[in-house]
Amino acid sequence: MFIELRELLCSGAIRRHQLGAKDLLTPTSKICFYKEKGYIPSLASGEQETVPEVNSFEKRQSVAVTLGTAYDQWCLSRIASALGLEKEVDHYVSCSYNYRNLFNPQTSFFHPKDKDGRFLEPFDYRFSGGLGAREYYGENNGWIYRWDVQHNFGDLVNMMGGASAFVKNLDATFSEWLGKPKYEFYAQLPDHTGNVGQFSMANEPSLHIPYLYNYAQAPWKTQQRIRSLVHQWFRNDLMG
Repeated sequence: MFIELRELLCSGAIRRHQLGAKDLLTPTSKICFYKEKGYIPSLASGEQETVPEVNSFEKRQSVAVTLGTAYDQWCLSRIASALGLEKEVDHYVSCSYNYRNLFNPQTSFFHPKDKDGRFLEPFDYRFSGGLGAREYYGENNGWIYRWDVQHNFGDLVNMMGGASAFVKNLDATFSEWLGKPKYEFYAQLPDHTGNVGQFSMANEPSLHIPYLYNYAQAPWKTQQRIRSLVHQWFRNDLMG
């Protein structure tokens, strides 16, 4: 019974994904573009939105949606594997690498691209994207989404140039200053709180980041950082 229920749920997930994509393949759809190019295109600052499905407040969140969709497709590859659907496994595993399409090797950040495949410039990974950085990211800025490849950190280590560079970039996340006075920073990024450098202890997209030293042969740095964060933000007192 459990096996039959699992297979029913898994096959339903695959089917819903296939039907959902088919239903939304309109000429202007971001999903249509994603299926062809492997990323969600971004609008330049001040450029008018052309896709009616995009919420006027939430915006495109183009980098965040690209990274999140790549992760979702990796999850679908695991479901397809459980069902023995080898063709679907190969398809979704291939799609799960789409995060690479927005990786900027010059900066080692995930960087929005326009519909022609060009990185948007000039660009500030702290503040570009408007309220909540939603034009490109979502609630948190580019420093947080730099680490949003939760299904393949080994590949992210390699893309950044190896373990040493990966650790250096992690260290910078915890030491990079806000870039503005606090009241200005939080006026634009009100959910990006509990800061230690650019790291945000108070919002879900960043909670895994302190553990990533483990993927770069530096587990003691994770231990040190976790102890520090627990002491700073989870104390057994009024400020905990």
